[in-house]
Amino acid sequence: FAALVKFHTHEETHAFLLFGFYTCTMLQLSANILCIATTTMLSVCGTSLSMRGADGSIVRSVDSIYSLRRHVFGLFWLGIAATVWTGIFYCWIIFDVVHALVSSSLLLLTLVLLWRWRRQITELFYFERDEATRFCDLRPLT
Repeated sequence: FAALVKFHTHEETHAFLLFGFYTCTMLQLSANILCIATTTMLSVCGTSLSMRGADGSIVRSVDSIYSLRRHVFGLFWLGIAATVWTGIFYCWIIFDVVHALVSSSLLLLTLVLLWRWRRQITELFYFERDEATRFCDLRPLT
C-alpha cells in the first residue's frame, strides 16, 4: 500500500490523474478491508451460531450468510475494479504515452475479461432460492 501512495510524480502530472489514482487507491483499500472483514465475521459468527445455537440455528445461519452474499461480492468486485483502475492511473502518471497506452490497454483487457468471466461463472452457478436444498429434504443417514 505504501508503495502505491509514496512515489515521485513529475511536476507536469495532470491533477485529474493524481486525483483518480489516489481515489482508486483508497477505494481499493477500503473495499478490500471491508470484504475481508465481512467474510471473516460471516465465517466466525455463522459457524458459531450453527454449531452452538438452539434448534433451527443452522438454517438461520445459512440463510443469514446467503442474504449477505451480494454485499460481499459487491465489495470484492469493487476492490478488484479499483485495483485495476489504480494501475491504469499509475501507468499514465509514470510512463510515457506509448508505454502508458500499451500498459493501460492490457489492464483494461484484464477488466473486460474479469467482467465476462464473472458473468459466465455467475450464470453457471446461479439458482433460485426456492431451488436450494433444505434440511427437511435430506434423508437420515441410516
